[in-house]
Amino acid sequence: MVAMATVAVLVPLGVLGVHRALPAGLLLATLGLVPVLGMVVGLARGGHAGELVHALPRWVGTPGGLLAVLALVAGAVLLLAAALVRERLVPHAGARTRPAA
Repeated sequence: MVAMATVAVLVPLGVLGVHRALPAGLLLATLGLVPVLGMVVGLARGGHAGELVHALPRWVGTPGGLLAVLALVAGAVLLLAAALVRERLVPHAGARTRPAA
């Protein structure tokens, strides 16, 4: 159920990233971080913080873990794209140029 809900949010955010890279990147990064932080807090609260090193690779192999990693990577790519456009290293697709006066 969680994996289906994540996909239902992940796809529209990816499409949003075509025109609004910064907000979509931030939302995707948040979507990827929430399950990771939930696992870390759950292990720490249960007194199993030492098992984090062993639990994290097993968790990434689950569908929820794979989707979280996918959201983190997609968010990082969109944030990088937003930074490149802001620095004018990549021309903005929707930018209008003024005619020479």
